[in-house]
Amino acid sequence: MSTRTNYYHNSTATFQQAKLIISGDISPNPGPTNCKIYDRTASSSPSSTGSKPNSTRHNEVRISHLNIRSLKCREHYLLLKDFIASKDIDIFTLSETWLNENVLDHEIQIPGFNIHRLDRSHKHGGGVCVYVNEQFKVQSLADISGIFPSGLHQLWLKIQIRNLRSFLVCTVYRPPHSDQLYFRDAVLAFKCMSGLAPVYLSDKLITRSTVSKRELETRNSQMLNIPLFRTATGQKTFYYRTVNIWNNLNNDIKVCIDVNSFRSKLRGVLLDKFKREE
Repeated sequence: MSTRTNYYHNSTATFQQAKLIISGDISPNPGPTNCKIYDRTASSSPSSTGSKPNSTRHNEVRISHLNIRSLKCREHYLLLKDFIASKDIDIFTLSETWLNENVLDHEIQIPGFNIHRLDRSHKHGGGVCVYVNEQFKVQSLADISGIFPSGLHQLWLKIQIRNLRSFLVCTVYRPPHSDQLYFRDAVLAFKCMSGLAPVYLSDKLITRSTVSKRELETRNSQMLNIPLFRTATGQKTFYYRTVNIWNNLNNDIKVCIDVNSFRSKLRGVLLDKFKREE
């Protein structure tokens, strides 16, 4: 018995339940069996203020992360507040907080914790923040924190617990269309055009000269044919992104003889772009 599950308009996945049943012992959480497991739910719950550390945990620090997609949402804030209290979290990092200067700290404050924020004020979305137990000493490293022209968010904190050695916590958010993803997709596009990628990927990229004879003698003959995706979901697929990336590359980058030289030239282009935007 098998069923096909639709993910996007151009992709499906097959789930074969019968083979799963006859395959034998299936573990819902596979992994090493000889490691020490901490039962965090067994420890006593924190005080109402959340500021008193649990004496049974000694020097253990509990850190969690969540892509919350709007801390301004009251429901998200209340769920986060309850979760931190129930799991006795010491440090909780958040990405995509969607906060700005109109949201004050006291509106999203959690008792027993200090909040450290990095908001993206010039554009909707993004933003990171960290809730830290108020008994910990925290120093914000402003010189290496910030939002870069590529959209990358970095919030660095130096944290010290009692008399122990301090440690660093970095909360990072990378937008979906940042230069890091662009570089990866561009390299994969070059591999497809050079015959270095799997056939199921390279066969999707068709030049305009193959589609139309009128393009055979034009300067656009080696440009890729742009797929007709009218929906936002279709335009986020690898096929659509790769075609647009390749068509917008300079010809001197496209004619590189190998992957290493392509990466080197593309890295130089992105570095020059970064310097101009500073």
